[in-house]
Amino acid sequence: MLKKVLVAVDTSKMGDEVLEYGFNIAFQLGAEVTFIHVLPDPSQWMAYEHRTLSTSETMMDEIRESAQKKLNFAIRKKLERNPEMKKMSYATVVQQGNAGERIISYAKEHGFPLIVIGHRGHSAIERLFVGSTVTNVVRYAGCSVLVYRPNEEQGR
Repeated sequence: MLKKVLVAVDTSKMGDEVLEYGFNIAFQLGAEVTFIHVLPDPSQWMAYEHRTLSTSETMMDEIRESAQKKLNFAIRKKLERNPEMKKMSYATVVQQGNAGERIISYAKEHGFPLIVIGHRGHSAIERLFVGSTVTNVVRYAGCSVLVYRPNEEQGR
């Protein structure tokens, strides 16, 4: 029986659905759930900025804090709608870097037997340049990966 599940989420509408789906899977399995959100590597977009390193670090701290608040808010909303889940054990992690690599390494380091991830994120540009996060996770993760795909009727 699976005792813990890693759920990879982003800040898109799909990310909200994956969070909900991952919570439900963990609840049904009686497993602990950890939600991971990976911020892009700042070198991808800060190369064009002329800021000092300390300003960039301060800005990244603010971005990490904002991402953590959004993740906590989404979890709180889920728990308010489903009071029976309030006793579930969960954790949140916000990391920075290549999303696929970070998700895979976190799952391996912490012994997760299952990763839940959405079939797509919200960055078409990132897919174009670095490849699909879900493709990389499915291909290279050392554990099972459950890819969330909404019903076709939902038009996604």
